Amino acid sequence: MSILFYNRKSLLDRTSTRPGETKVGEELAFIDADNVSAMKNMEADFVLVGIAEDIGVRANHGRPGTSLAWEAFLNAFLNVQANAFLPLKNIALLGCISPKEQMEQAQALNASNSGDLDQLRKLTAEVDELVWPVIKQIVAAGKIPLVIGGGHNNAYPVIKGVSLALGTSVQSINCDPHSDFRAREGRHSGNGFSYAMHEGFLKSYGIVGLHEGYNSKQNLSDLKQHKVHTYFFEDAFVRSTIGFAKLVEQALKDIPPDTPTGLELDLDSIAGLPVSAFTPSGLRVGEARQYVNLFVTNRKPAYVHFCEGAPALGHQGEVSVGKVLSYLVQDVLKATEIVPS
Repeated sequence: MSILFYNRKSLLDRTSTRPGETKVGEELAFIDADNVSAMKNMEADFVLVGIAEDIGVRANHGRPGTSLAWEAFLNAFLNVQANAFLPLKNIALLGCISPKEQMEQAQALNASNSGDLDQLRKLTAEVDELVWPVIKQIVAAGKIPLVIGGGHNNAYPVIKGVSLALGTSVQSINCDPHSDFRAREGRHSGNGFSYAMHEGFLKSYGIVGLHEGYNSKQNLSDLKQHKVHTYFFEDAFVRSTIGFAKLVEQALKDIPPDTPTGLELDLDSIAGLPVSAFTPSGLRVGEARQYVNLFVTNRKPAYVHFCEGAPALGHQGEVSVGKVLSYLVQDVLKATEIVPS
């Protein structure tokens, strides 16, 4: 496994301890680098794994920076209070997939050059090959991967790993202004779901909060052709023809509950957050948290994937991206306390 592992000392080094308080970094279970197979016997249902890359974003003509989201998240999450509200026993930390060799090669490439763009897309495919075996091993151990960081290109290897471990195609519901269902022109952050569906790993796909003005005519046609369920941001927040909670509930109703379903949230959907594709018009953080809560309280996720945060692209970006991701992970864990079996 190409994983950067952690131990108690490395977690405590990131944790600001205080007498009379207990922080997540003091109690979070972690998986030993020398005994990864032991995760199947751990109490936790969720296994936390980071991905430190922005190659797929570069390969989609996007702004780099998503490689830093995992570190921002970890620093924030480890300093959350470990109290009665947070069922910390239900999560264990595996580590971070860090494709250093591919990242070093990507730094010298310019996506505006066609030859460099092709190389970036080949490097993204190499990252796929690092990610899906890790996800497969987590799911084969009977756990739910909770994946943080990187670009949305990682939806493809995450879905592939889950599907191969379960021996069946899966479904995804994604909160995102963009469909990420672009043409299969070489791997990048804009076509993870189209690749996953084409290769048989993704059976059904729903997108909550899609923005009407940021998906091409051809893309919308492709979504219709492949029977992708679409729920538009403008319906909930501009025309007010349906409330946001009802929009999410409709998505859950339209995606059959008898097939394993992954929870996806692209931080691009949140207004004002430093991300690869910034938007001034999007969800508030509370609404993103509501989306996560509604999903998990109504359906046990086959996997969870939060991506596209880019801390360096905004003022106090490390704090804002890190804390938003930390809140979302906390919401997953809290919602599992009442999730249907």
